[in-house]
Amino acid sequence: MGKNISITIDNWCAKVDGDVPKEVVIDATSYLKTNVQHSTLYKKKLWDGRTKLFDKRRETFPAGLCFVVKEKIEKWAARNEIDVDVSIKRKPPPEPLGDTLELKGIRLREYQKEAAEALLKAGMGILQAATGSGKTETAAAVIQYIGRKTLFFVPSRDLLHQTADRLKTRLGVEIGMIGDDNFDVKDITVVLVPAAAKFYSNSKSKNNKPIRDVLRSAEVLVIDECHRIAAKTFYKMTKHCNAPYRFAMSGTPLDRADGANLAVIAMGGPVVYEITNEDLKDLGFLVPAEIAFHHISDPKPDSDDYDKPYVDLYTKFIVKNYQRNHKIINQTIDYYNKDCVVLILVERIEHGNILSNMLWGKKDFLPHEFISGKEPTTERKMILEDLRSGLLRIVIATRIFAEGIDVPIIDVIIPAGGEKAKIKTLQRIGRGLRKGNKLGKLVVVEFFDKMHPIFKKHSVTRYRDYLDENCFDLKEVR
Repeated sequence: MGKNISITIDNWCAKVDGDVPKEVVIDATSYLKTNVQHSTLYKKKLWDGRTKLFDKRRETFPAGLCFVVKEKIEKWAARNEIDVDVSIKRKPPPEPLGDTLELKGIRLREYQKEAAEALLKAGMGILQAATGSGKTETAAAVIQYIGRKTLFFVPSRDLLHQTADRLKTRLGVEIGMIGDDNFDVKDITVVLVPAAAKFYSNSKSKNNKPIRDVLRSAEVLVIDECHRIAAKTFYKMTKHCNAPYRFAMSGTPLDRADGANLAVIAMGGPVVYEITNEDLKDLGFLVPAEIAFHHISDPKPDSDDYDKPYVDLYTKFIVKNYQRNHKIINQTIDYYNKDCVVLILVERIEHGNILSNMLWGKKDFLPHEFISGKEPTTERKMILEDLRSGLLRIVIATRIFAEGIDVPIIDVIIPAGGEKAKIKTLQRIGRGLRKGNKLGKLVVVEFFDKMHPIFKKHSVTRYRDYLDENCFDLKEVR
């Protein structure tokens, strides 16, 4: 009979009971950060480059990692020829108070129902669902069924209001909001994480104690755009929430480029249900996408361009690249003249301003808006309404439009910012895959940036990421 070892889960944290070296658990609950070679502490050998999620004082770790720890213990035991029986014991969450997944105004798609049932069965886990799959509706069904005090974490102001409106429509109840000058707590409350973190860390804030009470009293936690969990603020707030039911959602939850996928699993749990772009396309819920990579060769790098910091290279070869920007504007005009709606996505405000000025400088009147993220929420809502009504057909936007926001039908997307992160690549074009556009497909104007080895590498990475989705039509334009 093997040695009995148990992993006990109590809401968000877990603990190993049994004779297991602490180093085994620490190793299972830590990860090597990318680019650690640039860290001063790492260079001085004062840090091993690993981010550790194990709490040495309490000897606990995030509950989402219990299966990772179990596997690590079993491998350790096998190497040392020790017979073990590792079990996972979870404190039962409170019984659901609801009895239905039905929502108001819609009927769940079959895969949404399957996803909701998978989340409920697991009690903790990640829903990996492509943009346009209706993650919020799936979460609403789960919230409806459990029927207990719920917090819904979001990363941005736009998502705060959008999610609150959607939940109110689907559940037929008033929804609370924390963030964007709101501190209104109800049975279901949408929380802007940066705002909550500010309240939490500011001991003098009138909302310091209330936010702590809100986090401690929650019984259900839903985390939207959960790939953000690895950020310090998101991780901290998720950790402080004591909800026994814990669910996370993203189209790209485990595609972080910084090695921090383990932190996402730590607070979100394992992926319990997945639906891809390819699945949604085959089911008829998304339009096909045609992605055209336009080759950009100029400007040629100077001899000192191989030693400059990345920020300077990005400015020269992306932000202020005349040939590239000229191609962006010409493509925008071509599709605008075909009555298409065009969304240009940039990484930097400076780049957006340059492209906006180029559009205003054209002889023909080309009405457009540039959304930098600094505008009031009401102004951004008005721009979205103008898009829906057809009054506006060209929008330049920073990454605020690349994640989560339910934008109207888009015909053409131009990811002008380049870069290589898979999360950004797939989130950006997900904005335009919904059915109903004029072309019967989404057109993506991409760039094969050959000006410098760094940007050529980024282009190749994006090309491969699109290819891996198995549902996009890729071509090159020279």
